[in-house]
Amino acid sequence: MSHLRLMMGLAVVAGAAAAAENEPLGEAPITALALFKNGVVSVMREVRPPAGGAFLLTDKIEPAHGTLWCGAEGGFRLTTVSRTFEKTLDTPPLNDICKAYDGQRVTVTFLAATTNALAKGEGMLALFPAGGGANVPTDVTGTVVNPLAPEQAKNFSRDYGEYGNHYRYDDLLYSRARMPVVMPSHLTLRLESGQHVSIPVNLITGIQSAKMNTTVKEAREVWRIEGAQKPFAMAYLAKGMAWAPAYRLTLMDDKQMNISMSAIIRNEMAPFKDADVNLISGFPNIEFANRTSLIVPGSTLASFFQGLARVQGERGASIMSQNIMSNRAMPGNDAGYDLPAVPSEEATADIHYRGIGKLTMGEGETLYLPLEQAKAPYERIVEWIIPDRRDIHGRIHNRGQNPEDTHGTLWDTLAFSNPFKSPITTAPIEVTDGAKVLGQSTISWVNPGQQASVKITKALSVSGGFSEVEVDQKRPLVNWGGSTYRNPDVEGEFRVKNYRATPAKVTVRLQVSGEYLSAAAEPTGRRVLEAGVYAANKRQELTWTLTLAPGEEQTVTYRYSVLILH
Repeated sequence: MSHLRLMMGLAVVAGAAAAAENEPLGEAPITALALFKNGVVSVMREVRPPAGGAFLLTDKIEPAHGTLWCGAEGGFRLTTVSRTFEKTLDTPPLNDICKAYDGQRVTVTFLAATTNALAKGEGMLALFPAGGGANVPTDVTGTVVNPLAPEQAKNFSRDYGEYGNHYRYDDLLYSRARMPVVMPSHLTLRLESGQHVSIPVNLITGIQSAKMNTTVKEAREVWRIEGAQKPFAMAYLAKGMAWAPAYRLTLMDDKQMNISMSAIIRNEMAPFKDADVNLISGFPNIEFANRTSLIVPGSTLASFFQGLARVQGERGASIMSQNIMSNRAMPGNDAGYDLPAVPSEEATADIHYRGIGKLTMGEGETLYLPLEQAKAPYERIVEWIIPDRRDIHGRIHNRGQNPEDTHGTLWDTLAFSNPFKSPITTAPIEVTDGAKVLGQSTISWVNPGQQASVKITKALSVSGGFSEVEVDQKRPLVNWGGSTYRNPDVEGEFRVKNYRATPAKVTVRLQVSGEYLSAAAEPTGRRVLEAGVYAANKRQELTWTLTLAPGEEQTVTYRYSVLILH
C-alpha cells in the first residue's frame, strides 16, 4: 500500500463514559395486572431490596401521572440517577460499524477516489490518493477508534408557560426522541504510525477482523432507592397492555343457543411470570392515562407540561359513541363509554374485574384465551327502529336521500337474556348456525339477566312503510324560551307485512319529538330519551310488539303534538 498517501488533519475523540458505580441491583417482578381495553394497565410489582444499603432498579417502569404508590415501611427515598451499563448491540455490524469494531484491529477494503479528495469525518481529515480512470479497491489496516462527540448537557427548557389554549414547547430531549437515528458516515482507523484515517462508510466494500464487539457501554437514567429494608409493593397505571373481547352465538335449534366469550391479550409493556391477571370492563375515569409521571427517567418539566396540555385538549375531542376499545371517561365528554347512557335497573357495578388466573408472557407476545360459555334460550324477532327526524326546534331536517336514514331499517335479530354471572362488555359478536356464519355486529354492555338483541341481517321478507302529516295547524302560537313556536298535531302511521311462510314477531321502536297523544293500538312501552332533555320538545321512544301471521299486514296509526320554531 505504498501508493497510499495518508495525512491527519485534526482529531477530536471523546473518551468513553465513566464506568457504572458498583451499586447492587434490586428486583421488581410484576405480581399482578389488571388490563383495560384501551391499552391502560394497572400494574403491581414487588420490590425486593438486596442486602445492604441503596440499590438501583433498571426495570422499565413508566407510571401515569399521579398513579405511583409504594408501600415501603419506615419510609424510603426514590431518585433518578444516571449510570453506565453494558448494552447488547442490535444486529452488529449493520446498525453501527463504529461501535461493532471499536478498539478492534481490522483491515478495511474501500474504493479509493479517482482524484485527490478531502474527506471530513468526526473532526478528522484524511487525504485519499489519486488513481486513474476508475475507483480501485484499496486496503488499509489499523485499529478502529469510535470518535464520540463530547456529551452535551441536557437543555432544560424553561419556556413552558401557557399561551392561550396551548403550551409552547422547546425540549431538546423530547425532540431527539422523535428524530431518526443517523448512522456514522465515516469509519476512523488509527494506524501503526499513530496517524488516523477517516474512510467514508459508503465506499467500504469489506472489513476483516478477528473479533467483533457485541456489547457497548451506554449511559441512561434509572431509579435509585435507599432506606428500604424489606420487600414492598409498588402499584401504578401504565400503558402497553390491552385485551380485546369477542363473543359468538351458535344456534342449536329453534329455541336454544350457545354463547361463548374469548379474549386476545397483547403485551407490549414488559415480560412477567406467574402474575395474577384481571380483565377490566366498565366505566373508568382515568384522566391522565396519556401523561407519564415526572419520576419517569428522562422526563423534563417542558415535556411534562406539554403532555398536560395534550390531555386537556383531548377533553373537547369527539369520540365515537360506544367505541369498542374505549374504557376511559374524560371530563366534559359523554361519548365512548362502555356502559349505556341510561344504565338499567339490574346494574350492580360500574366496573367489572374478571380474574383469569396466573399468566406468563414475554414482551411483544399475544395470547388467545377462551373464557366461558353458556346455553340460553333465544327468540327470533324483526326489529325496526324509526329514527326521530326533527331537530331541537322541532323542524324536520334532511338526513340525506337514502330512505333508511329517515325510515330506519328492519333487521332480523336475536333476543336473549345474558346467561353469564358477569356483564357482557362492548365487543364484536358473531352469529352462526352450525358451520354457517350468519353475520357479525357489535353488542353493547349487558348486565347479567338483562335482555339483549343482536342484529343478524336485514329482514328482506318482512317489509315496512312509514308516513306522517301535520294536522290542526290553527292552534295559537306558543312562546317558549324567548322564541315563538307553532304547535300542530302530527298524525302518522306505519305498516308492516310478513311475506314469510311462518309467523313473524316484529318490534317497532318509533322515536318522536313532542307530546304523545294517542294511537290505534297503545304502545307496549314508552320512555323519554336523554337526548331531548334540553330541547323545546322532549324526545321519546314508543314501542309496539306485533305478531304477524304468514302473509298478514298490520297498520298502526298514532298522534302527537310538537312545537315547531315559527
